[in-house]
Amino acid sequence: ARFNKEGYPIFDYYTYCLASDGCMMEGVASEAASLAGHLKLHKLIVFYDDNKITIDGTTDLAFSEDVGARFAAYGWNVLRIDNGDIASSHVFEKAVADAKSQNEKPSLIIMKTTIGNGAGPGVEGTSKAHGGKFSNLEAIRNKWFNPTYLRKDGDAIDQEVAELVQAELDLISEKVVLPKFHVPSKVLHKFREVGAQGDRMADKWEETLQEYFRTFRSSEPDLVSDLEQRMSGKFLIDKWESKVSEYLSKEQKAIYSNLKTLWNNIEAPDDDSDTSQEIKRRKISPNQKPKYKAGRVYVTEVLKNIVAMNPSVIGGAADVARSCGGQWPD
Repeated sequence: ARFNKEGYPIFDYYTYCLASDGCMMEGVASEAASLAGHLKLHKLIVFYDDNKITIDGTTDLAFSEDVGARFAAYGWNVLRIDNGDIASSHVFEKAVADAKSQNEKPSLIIMKTTIGNGAGPGVEGTSKAHGGKFSNLEAIRNKWFNPTYLRKDGDAIDQEVAELVQAELDLISEKVVLPKFHVPSKVLHKFREVGAQGDRMADKWEETLQEYFRTFRSSEPDLVSDLEQRMSGKFLIDKWESKVSEYLSKEQKAIYSNLKTLWNNIEAPDDDSDTSQEIKRRKISPNQKPKYKAGRVYVTEVLKNIVAMNPSVIGGAADVARSCGGQWPD
């Protein structure tokens, strides 16, 4: 919102997140989701892999809430894919399009899935598929990388995959099953194609960014300088360490100036040593109290110093900013 200008939508991308059952159990995720709904972050799209399995067993061991209802209460746009095991990409593309069709709420796409789908009985849909090595890896490879097996059940998608696997076998002169760690040529081509498309988009965005700098450098030099520094990875002012040290030294001096010290012998030696003079000084003003500040006051002062050195700082507080000193300094 700060940097975008008419004709220059520098930051207008969507953010995608893939979350699991474990993510939904965490308190920090709940807080983040609540804030996202409150701020109406409609360009946030979360895919929730709802497979009801944890590494210890089923999620209902400790987790039985209606996640969709909770996110709806947070102010999210909740969408569902009842069969997340489906191989067709169109279902997921449609869900993303539905999420983007509104600009008021972040979106949660709940996908009902089977963990370890395709791994076979005793593994898929169980905690055995959650982590560690599958005990039946060779059986899985012989099933899904073997065109003869793929053609057995007559499934249309399996038939299509069988033809792809057979084409790969013909290319590498293998007769039965694809070797381990083999990347099919069509998959390799597709990923490289997407990568090249991403490179072209990045180049175009960089051109727009440089044009933005040239266009607004004269009229808004501080804004352009701030963005240039952020894009180059510079987030702190020059000599920021000296600024921090200066603040800390000043505060330490104020605290130590009247801080009482415990001595084994409270009688001052009869000489002019530094120790003697220090004891005598303290005995002259025994009721003088050390200077100190509440912790929340230091929070405010440290925040002011950090913000002065780092204009890209963001932050906030739920409801006690003024009390604890966490408010944005004036």
